[in-house]
Amino acid sequence: MLLILTQEKDMTTDDVIDWLRYYKVPFIRVNETSTFDINNLKISNDSIDANIEINYKNLNKNRIKLSEISAFWYRRGGIGFSRIALPEGIKGSRFSNLFKEKLGGYLFRERQSITNLLYLYFITLPSIGNFFDNATNKVLNLQVAKSVGLSVPETLITNKVKELKKFHQEHGDLITKAIDFGYVDIGTQNGKNISIAGYTHLIENYDLQDRKTLSLVQEKLDKKMELRIFFLHGRCFTSAIFSQSDKQTMIDFRHYNRTHPNRTPPYILPKEIEDKINKLMEALNMDSGSLDVVVTKSGDYVFLEVNPVGQFNQVSVPCNYYLEREIAKYFKSFVVEPKGKHQLLTTV
Repeated sequence: MLLILTQEKDMTTDDVIDWLRYYKVPFIRVNETSTFDINNLKISNDSIDANIEINYKNLNKNRIKLSEISAFWYRRGGIGFSRIALPEGIKGSRFSNLFKEKLGGYLFRERQSITNLLYLYFITLPSIGNFFDNATNKVLNLQVAKSVGLSVPETLITNKVKELKKFHQEHGDLITKAIDFGYVDIGTQNGKNISIAGYTHLIENYDLQDRKTLSLVQEKLDKKMELRIFFLHGRCFTSAIFSQSDKQTMIDFRHYNRTHPNRTPPYILPKEIEDKINKLMEALNMDSGSLDVVVTKSGDYVFLEVNPVGQFNQVSVPCNYYLEREIAKYFKSFVVEPKGKHQLLTTV
């Protein structure tokens, strides 16, 4: 059986599942809203096994054995155990809130030890993705890319305007982007939902004030085109993005022009660049991920970043790569299909 860890509304997972059903691959989908309960876990010299109960919003349950899982796809989300309840004798008022908080933290760390054991066990199976890749470091990845021979943008991290101006004098126009990945939902303030999106922005004013927080700035590359590369077990599926033909997408192509979208045809990487990407992903211990690369007008290939759980629909669909099918075929080759009538497990 294939175990899929993902999020409830992830459409990429839905698309892959359509192909899994086509190939009759037995699977169980576990969303981030599901909870795990371990009835027992046994470790011996010969094997490890556990009886696991998976609950979906208290609506239905699946009971599986760890040994029944023969392949693993980490898409997004994670394993969540049911709420930790303090022992009945501890709930009384004679125990301080600080004591209860410390005990709750200890019980949580015990659960986390089991969670990490499961994650490590899953990636010993035929798998795509890894929960621990979520902690990938964009700045560290630049250094690793540089070490395998890929070009990277000239980069500065500072909170001093003096340093920013000096960097500007050395490299011309600059852009700024998030040091960490992605989208952050801050919450509601005065009735409005506030969020931070990690878009790239052109710096247009260098007469700023020093800050307490650090900012990442890079040279503004003279782009010919951008590349989005989906990497899967040593294979690069590449789409060119002609973002420079539209002012709206020149700095960050994710400011999509829905009326007149960028052209995104298939692209064949030079073998030298593909080999270096393989070395990068091996060094980062990633078997899949979405990479962003710029091709400059002078013909240089400049690595920007890699997202281990990035979306790949925008590469798959316009380029006819059928990546959803590729992923399903990969798991089909490892998951033993049950004899007789095929039955899919309930999605949880």
